[in-house]
Amino acid sequence: MKEGKGYEWLMSIVQVNIVEISFGASENYATGGIAVDGLIKSEMGIQEIKAVSVLDHTVSGWIPFFNVSTGRIQFFGQEPTNASSGVIALSEMGNGSTVINNKKVKLLVFGV
Repeated sequence: MKEGKGYEWLMSIVQVNIVEISFGASENYATGGIAVDGLIKSEMGIQEIKAVSVLDHTVSGWIPFFNVSTGRIQFFGQEPTNASSGVIALSEMGNGSTVINNKKVKLLVFGV
């Protein structure tokens, strides 16, 4: 799992795991996010990811978000939408960004 770790508790049929995703030294961001659902399902031995919460990360200036419907980790950050008004909006990290190189995201995963 991209050099990850998992700790498992079995609660009825729902499995809960803390999963750490490590991005490689040359792994760049792709628009729409990085697919990690297959790795998580394999590591946990589950069929479906039901919910995910981000516990911790080392990607400064960006907010990680696990999109359950696509199985991808996406990153969003603040950028001014208008220099004169200072309006702020969350924008997705740019395609090809190297900001995630050698970074980690720790997730709390619920699956069945």
